[in-house]
Amino acid sequence: MAVLRAALAALTALLLITTADAAPGEYQIKAVFLLNFSRFVEWPPTTFESPDAPFVVGVFGDDPFGADLDQVMKGETVQGRPIVVQRVTSAQEAAQCQILFVHRWSGAPMNKILDAIDAT
Repeated sequence: MAVLRAALAALTALLLITTADAAPGEYQIKAVFLLNFSRFVEWPPTTFESPDAPFVVGVFGDDPFGADLDQVMKGETVQGRPIVVQRVTSAQEAAQCQILFVHRWSGAPMNKILDAIDAT
């Protein structure tokens, strides 16, 4: 009986450790949110440069996602368009994105970023 309890305790501890490691991080969750958001919007054709242009998700400034955003978007499509993840550093690059993620520590005030994108 003691051996069974020890084995059960060891199995439970292993499951708890495995489950804790498998829990998604903040930016994994945000990456999935961006994917789902992209699918719940009806993007007009004028949103894209051409009929075969990809759907671009941009990250402006610091990139807190690491590889998580790329992994979530890999092989996914929006309205039949492949999703491409780009790290952007200018308003001109940002203006080409359908979704733009601006990290709160990017160093630039949001209104200046929006004004620059609107001017392109």
